[in-house]
Amino acid sequence: MTDKALHNGSDPAEERRPLRLAGHEYLWPLFFLLSMSMMGLRFPLGYLLVPIILISTFRRDRYDFLIMLTLFFGGFGLIGEGTMPVKPWDIAFVVSIIGLVIMRKDALMKKTLVLTIGYAAALVFIATFSEERMAVQLRTLRNYLFFIYFIVPMMVFAGRRFDMLVFFRRLIPYVIILCCFYIFDGFIASGHFLLPCTHISFEGGLSVFYDPVYYGFGFFPRIYPPGLFIAVLAMYPFARIYKPAPWQWVVMLLSLGATRTFTVISGLIATYAVSMPDLKRTFRYASVGVGVIAILCFVDMMIGYESENGDSALRIYSSVQQITDVGEAQDDEDIAELGSGRIGQAIPKFELVSEMNKEAVGLGFLHAELTTNTRYIIDNPFYTDISRSEEVATGIEVEPLQVYLSIGYIGLSVHFLFLFMTYYFVRKYRYSFYYLTVLFGLFWFGLGGFAGLNAPDGLLLCSLAFSIVVLDNKNRIKSLEKEENQ
Repeated sequence: MTDKALHNGSDPAEERRPLRLAGHEYLWPLFFLLSMSMMGLRFPLGYLLVPIILISTFRRDRYDFLIMLTLFFGGFGLIGEGTMPVKPWDIAFVVSIIGLVIMRKDALMKKTLVLTIGYAAALVFIATFSEERMAVQLRTLRNYLFFIYFIVPMMVFAGRRFDMLVFFRRLIPYVIILCCFYIFDGFIASGHFLLPCTHISFEGGLSVFYDPVYYGFGFFPRIYPPGLFIAVLAMYPFARIYKPAPWQWVVMLLSLGATRTFTVISGLIATYAVSMPDLKRTFRYASVGVGVIAILCFVDMMIGYESENGDSALRIYSSVQQITDVGEAQDDEDIAELGSGRIGQAIPKFELVSEMNKEAVGLGFLHAELTTNTRYIIDNPFYTDISRSEEVATGIEVEPLQVYLSIGYIGLSVHFLFLFMTYYFVRKYRYSFYYLTVLFGLFWFGLGGFAGLNAPDGLLLCSLAFSIVVLDNKNRIKSLEKEENQ
């Protein structure tokens, strides 16, 4: 059998089937996610249950274990900074380093490792052009290197068979349950109970079991979207393999309403659309998506509510209005208001890049709290909150702009070349398009400052998608080679 036959880059043609999940398929995911919620609320029982479930699942089902482990390492609104003495994603980084040392590596793993090390070396080299101390820069630079997590799924399934369809079926209950968590917190409990680490500190402080963040009956808070990031892994199977039941669609749509985050909502819709197996269906669903957004935009406009920062009730009309206002911008203040004020974050920082002639290599991996070099402290006149106007020249909630700010156009080129090469390595593999759709969705999220490809949570999902494509093909290739030799 030829190498081309073994590495068929076209994804298999699957006939979509109804998504019927038995009740028992939700039990372990629900038990684990509730335990994670308890842990995020600092409830002692959660700290006991989470490791017990992980150990038990490792012995019982490696698919569930891998999904649970990724959710634990990424936090995803269930746990976060402060839940443990160390950040969960830093544990993932250490585990990945250990895995790289002890794991036997085939040719593809070696290539991926060389690529990742080369990428890290390039970032460190570019960082040397900054006046900031390297000890400070490494705190931020490490966030770009979480693709190294690709080794963990390889370890989990070392010597075991992996089936992509089984993984998809195991994944979907977690997505649906997390959507239900959003509905509960956003529309029923009106607080941060099941997703305690989606709160924003200035909106209510820490949500803990003895003093949870609660907004009161009849108030429908915006629940920030980290818990829905993992849904990007499910858009491909929803588009090509399974037909969700009407109630499942309703649950997912209501959860998007609870998060009211246009970048994530549009990103999931766009990822679903591009995952379609043919252009005709892509255009059809894209048209439906545009129609739904248009209707919701009209409803949002009719509500007439406007928050202090100018957001409409559903945050759809205000987001669309920001796009239409681009052509009407008259000065820097008008431009600064675009993208929910994200461009206002960028303008004075880009001016500093220009003043310091750092367009090629950027300002370095500055840290919002640890950077003290006065050359990198700016006064941002575009913030309505005067107390925030003095800041370090970093922290743009748009991934490509932040990458450019840190490492210039050379670094931005290196960043995208690295991501392209990860796809290039698996381009001829079955389900390679799945990996491409995940990259697309995460890049879209990053445009709004969520789960970007320069952040731990985004790169954990990215590297997971890469690894499972490799695992599925590795088992398939071995099986085909065995049949050929018989």
